[in-house]
Amino acid sequence: MKIRFRVLDKKENKYYYDFLVFGEMQSNNLMELVVNNKLYDYVEGNFVIQQFVGTIYGNEIYSGTKLKIKSTDYYSNVSFSADEDWSFVGIVKYINFSWNLVDEDSLFIPLSDIEKEEMNMEIIDE
Repeated sequence: MKIRFRVLDKKENKYYYDFLVFGEMQSNNLMELVVNNKLYDYVEGNFVIQQFVGTIYGNEIYSGTKLKIKSTDYYSNVSFSADEDWSFVGIVKYINFSWNLVDEDSLFIPLSDIEKEEMNMEIIDE
């Protein structure tokens, strides 16, 4: 799988797929972004850089994507269990060495389980 990213401009509520980053991302030193041939200072909270993590049901999923999962079947993993007719809302994050859907209580569902278990998925943040 090719590693790729997108940038969310929170002020404009717009995604950019063609951009450049200057500076040190890991140390949070001053960074600059070039988006649509314009130079921006990276200000925490204005721009969010999201990594592509794969596709689910043909939808491109990125880190930070908010998803709602529904199912009518029993499901269980080491973090979360549910009986019939349940839903789960979370943010895509990298934890436990894999990409997971993590809710506000830190419960998680591995992204790989969503298609494997034939759960219904809705992207709710785009």
